[in-house]
Amino acid sequence: MNRTCWNCKKPLIFEEFKEVNYDFSEERLKELWNNPNLEFLCCNCYTKTIREEVKKLLIKGDNIKESLESITNPTILRRYGLICFMRGKVKRAKMAYKRVLELEPSDKNTWKNLGHLYLEEGKMNKAFRAYKNALDLNIETLYDIRDYALFYKIKGNTEKAQELLGKLKILLSELSLLE
Repeated sequence: MNRTCWNCKKPLIFEEFKEVNYDFSEERLKELWNNPNLEFLCCNCYTKTIREEVKKLLIKGDNIKESLESITNPTILRRYGLICFMRGKVKRAKMAYKRVLELEPSDKNTWKNLGHLYLEEGKMNKAFRAYKNALDLNIETLYDIRDYALFYKIKGNTEKAQELLGKLKILLSELSLLE
């Protein structure tokens, strides 16, 4: 099925669609691609749309909570949260990140960002819980580092293996300090 951007009519290519939507299986992407009831945006139009939606949020007054609750696109919320954090608007950033987690509870980066916000406020227990959620969702990374080190050891590069195991040791010691 040939596709064009809903906005600018630029031809879309399935392989590019697959690259930017790597969170989905190829089977699911084919289902979406072939659904005649769905329209897609090219990357440029999508980025422009996200920016416009974030701008609208940034100029909102006191009713930001209602506005955030009506948004179902986590990308808009993540960008808004980041901009608010950078501008020192921690409360708004937290609201945005919490909304992302309502939509995508397994978003490890948002859990980590929420931890940063709690740390900024000095709320250590909440920061620890947020960081722990991020780590629990990403625990395989520690095993990946270990496996990578073993690969180097098997290949005879013990120096690189020791470097990776040293990093793993530091990570594990830092984790034990948090408890």
